[in-house]
Amino acid sequence: MKRLATVVLAAAGAALGVVAYRVQMDNLLEQTTVLRSGASVVAAWSFLVAGLVAWRRRQGNRLGPLMVVTCFALLCRQFRYSGDPLAFTVFFALGEVAWALVAHVALAYPTGRVTDRVERWFLGVAYAVALAFPLAILLAYDGTAGLRYLGSAPGESLLLVRGSGDLVRALQDTFGVVAYGGLAVVFILLVARKLLRATPRARRMLAPLLVAAVVAAAWAVLNGLLTFATTPPGVIHDLFWCRYSA
Repeated sequence: MKRLATVVLAAAGAALGVVAYRVQMDNLLEQTTVLRSGASVVAAWSFLVAGLVAWRRRQGNRLGPLMVVTCFALLCRQFRYSGDPLAFTVFFALGEVAWALVAHVALAYPTGRVTDRVERWFLGVAYAVALAFPLAILLAYDGTAGLRYLGSAPGESLLLVRGSGDLVRALQDTFGVVAYGGLAVVFILLVARKLLRATPRARRMLAPLLVAAVVAAAWAVLNGLLTFATTPPGVIHDLFWCRYSA
């Protein structure tokens, strides 16, 4: 990877992070703080830094480019909080792909390739779920049912076909159970399986990244369990913070 490309990607990531921070602070209002919004950006930047280093050191390894893409996906995800209808629609539709990419990085580390059949199957399902549910929600979202984690005044869907608050709520509940519940549990099991199968040296290399990934997945599991629960706002804010601190 050439130095100029590294500089351009680093600058683009830095600029996008600043804008993503402002989008959260300007639109989430009571749902975020300086620390929470900052943590989401710093978490994304960590993928950028690690990815650029890996990319320069190992040109043929796909892990570096994958981590860089993950950084930009995590930052772009924040634009779903925008009040602009186009930005809201595009980044709500694609935002959950960022978490599938995080799982992809964890399972592809350190070779950059996912060769295990079960892990490949899992990622295929994860990407499909991350794309299908948000799209389905946008087709029915007309503002009559709130969208979780998007504040009190989420944007306008440009993909609306037929509004249905009941359908939006049902889709969100199902997504919470499938993605934050089922897939997160399977991911944790796959990480444990990966560690158990690794050699002692490989286990030491894998441990830091996979522990962080499991913490994020554990948050997702808890979030899935809370899908049908009535939870005090303070607990929700703590969970929001824990997710980005992980």
